[in-house]
Amino acid sequence: MNVKRIHLKVIALLLSISIILNACATGEAAQGEAVQSQAGLSAAQYEQAIRNVREQNFNVLRGILKMHSTFRGTTENAGLKPRFDFDDENFSVLKAKYGLPAIAGTGGDLEKSLNILFWLCEHTCHVGDYDNHVPMNALDLLEYAYDTGAEQGLNCLNLSYILTECLLSLGIPVRWVGLMPFSPYDADNHVVTHVYIAELGKWIMLDPTWEAYFKDAEGNILDVVELRGFLADGREVFLNEEFSYNGTDLITNDDEVRWYKQYLAKDLFYFNTSETSGFGRDNSGRGLTVCPAGYSPFVSRMYGLEYRIEFARTYEGWDEAVRESYIASTTKQIENMRRLFEEDKDAAEEAYLYISLEDFLAKP
Repeated sequence: MNVKRIHLKVIALLLSISIILNACATGEAAQGEAVQSQAGLSAAQYEQAIRNVREQNFNVLRGILKMHSTFRGTTENAGLKPRFDFDDENFSVLKAKYGLPAIAGTGGDLEKSLNILFWLCEHTCHVGDYDNHVPMNALDLLEYAYDTGAEQGLNCLNLSYILTECLLSLGIPVRWVGLMPFSPYDADNHVVTHVYIAELGKWIMLDPTWEAYFKDAEGNILDVVELRGFLADGREVFLNEEFSYNGTDLITNDDEVRWYKQYLAKDLFYFNTSETSGFGRDNSGRGLTVCPAGYSPFVSRMYGLEYRIEFARTYEGWDEAVRESYIASTTKQIENMRRLFEEDKDAAEEAYLYISLEDFLAKP
């Protein structure tokens, strides 16, 4: 075997990294095969090169988390206090319609929460490009998506809203949490559910998109902050055996398990949630941000909108009227944000309300 020649072929493949990763992300097998052929690699060498690229990307993402481990404190004089509304009359309707108490069982909050997670994943599907047209509350969303398959699937935000409201109806403190990336040029993020388990005295992360949660080596289920720290430090974390996607078991697929960890490492840079956890998005109150010190979500949002305009100019999924309308409205939003930032940077930053890690993880 000519090791030098193989090494040069791998370098040629890595020079096409954007093509490789795009082919992997979009499932465009023909594009991936073209890159493989151009580099002169066997199928096994090509797959290993992709794994190497992904592993290097994982290391970069973990490094970003590691270098931003100190977080902002809670915004002063804003009266911020996360609240949980268990008493909305719609929760009685929700419990009765779907028999949630029977599904949850009579065990502790952990058993109840996992039973509801597994039930939800059994009867709904994830569709990433769902357009949020159904009112964002569990009753309307389940009416639309329950046992309808991928034809009427929901994105991660809406699945997390359903799980949140189902658990609130059972008296369990819970909130949706948006997991946000570092880069303003990354238009993708993820949303999960954060549940306070009384018998454990701690929060845990449940992901209704992948029927998933993470444990440490001792079997302790992790919250989003703990998971962030474990990934940043390179410590091993373990998925539950039910880990799956739209009914397809994934726990025995090492590549999928590794990809999921890498995906969360990308999106665990900072967190969004709402001050009030109750029925329906309209009752969620003010938005809260859990953010590393020195990082500006305001500036990131501004740069991100500029990036999305450039994407919209070449996106083939819109007709010209939709494209022009989006570009015009987004340009106006950027102009307003830039004007505010240039006139008063502090006022711009105050557009976000921050909550410390301690307050975010406090006992309800």
